[in-house]
Amino acid sequence: MSDSEKVNPQITDAVTQTNVSVVAAAPAQSMGVVYQNLAHALGISMQNAVIAQSSMQQIGTSVVGTVCAKIIEAGGMSPESSDTQAGNSGSNVPQETSP
Repeated sequence: MSDSEKVNPQITDAVTQTNVSVVAAAPAQSMGVVYQNLAHALGISMQNAVIAQSSMQQIGTSVVGTVCAKIIEAGGMSPESSDTQAGNSGSNVPQETSP
């Protein structure tokens, strides 16, 4: 090598230090990415759980409504008919009984 092709030792030292710092920081950066992905996946799974619970609540509400409608269709007791069947004409006044 001639003198014009030589590289200043300060430049080679700076490049070497930069490479060392990049290689040294890689494990910490990769673990940071792993933790971010873990947190993201956990957040999505929690969102899915909330949506599933909400969906089950909606299904439960519709089932209760359907069952109540079927009971009424089948001739179940409505609040009005239960008063008349019990002999209470809809008023809260106690009726006199004969001895």
